[in-house]
Amino acid sequence: MKDLLSIAALSIKDIEQIFQLARKLKNGYLPNFAGITSAYSFEANSLRTRATFLKAMARLEITAIELPNLLKTNEDKTHLAGYLDQWMNLYIIRESNHEILEMFAGASKRPVVNAMSSQEHPCEVLSDAFFLSEHFGKLEQLKVCLVGPATNVLQSWREFCELLQIKYVQVCPQPEKAHTEKHIVHSLAEGIQGADVILTDHWPKGSFELEYQVTLDKLQFAAPHALVIPCPPFDTRQEIHADVIASPYFAGYKQKRDLYTVHQAILVNLLT
Repeated sequence: MKDLLSIAALSIKDIEQIFQLARKLKNGYLPNFAGITSAYSFEANSLRTRATFLKAMARLEITAIELPNLLKTNEDKTHLAGYLDQWMNLYIIRESNHEILEMFAGASKRPVVNAMSSQEHPCEVLSDAFFLSEHFGKLEQLKVCLVGPATNVLQSWREFCELLQIKYVQVCPQPEKAHTEKHIVHSLAEGIQGADVILTDHWPKGSFELEYQVTLDKLQFAAPHALVIPCPPFDTRQEIHADVIASPYFAGYKQKRDLYTVHQAILVNLLT
């Protein structure tokens, strides 16, 4: 793969390679990319993704140069890439406008990583999926429940499940015209039934409905070993109740530890 813009653009082989690299990196593998330069640009507030990508580049000895608001310029993206490609080997970009991100990646001869857009959050999903593969083993054996509307995180999860043929269901309100969507249910209890993994994301402003809050009483319908993975930053007054965070269902902060490892793996994969 040249770029990492969306899960749908990956192959199963791409994902397997990233996971294999992540395991090697956890076990001491350390390639050296001294002389490689990466530009990074993080729109708005980014904590975990920014911190782990910067730490990953430092470990791999990649020179990291911040170019704030890289794609906010009105400059033609072909010209922008034409100039910057002469000095950069890689770009890591958080840009809400996914179409502009795709335009820049199409113009650039260098790898471009989507560190989050309005449509996709592939790095986050690959990290969570890697954690789940380490915890459960084969992902294809799981039932995944996505709780909430089609945010960037849940959209990337849908694409991941469809690519790997993982059984999944999404629980959310649904427009009348889409009632035939086979993966959509309206009842949280129905969606959680037998689920091994329950994933949440923060709802768009003003759209949350309390009946969709993940609570301990609703988790009684999940598999006994089920894990709940809320996408941080999460709101315990909305998508997930505080009691769940304090329970064994919560995957814990350690679940995000692999964000650092998977970000390294993504960079190594793209650069080699």
